Amino acid sequence: MLISICEQLEELFRVAILFQFVSSTSAICSSTVILQTDSSQFLTMLTFSVGHVFQLFYYCFVGNELTIQSQGVSDGIYKCNWHLSDDQEFRKAIIFMIQRCQKAQKLTAAGFIDLNFVSYISVLRLAFSFYTLLTNVIVRKANWS
Repeated sequence: MLISICEQLEELFRVAILFQFVSSTSAICSSTVILQTDSSQFLTMLTFSVGHVFQLFYYCFVGNELTIQSQGVSDGIYKCNWHLSDDQEFRKAIIFMIQRCQKAQKLTAAGFIDLNFVSYISVLRLAFSFYTLLTNVIVRKANWS
């Protein structure tokens, strides 16, 4: 049941989550550039940036928790004293379930980015790298003028 729900969630939201990651990365980057250049918009841009950071965090938190919780499913099934049953079909079904649940479930952004805390930090680093690039371009352009 858990596996089919995860597959359905992945199928439904994979492209939307990728779009969310790309748009949040660009929004964080652009709003921090505006924060640096236009102090009159400080509170607005700070709120905007923090909102996008938390939005990304929420997706990654849910994906990370799903992965962690799904890793314990096979252990939970194994510990249910299934080996004491005399029913061979039941024992085979339990073994099949244990094998199927050993692979942790995960959500991704269109198959490119796993939703977990590692990807969260990576996306924030990417946004900061773009921010650094843009500020360097702005400074160089100002020096040329």
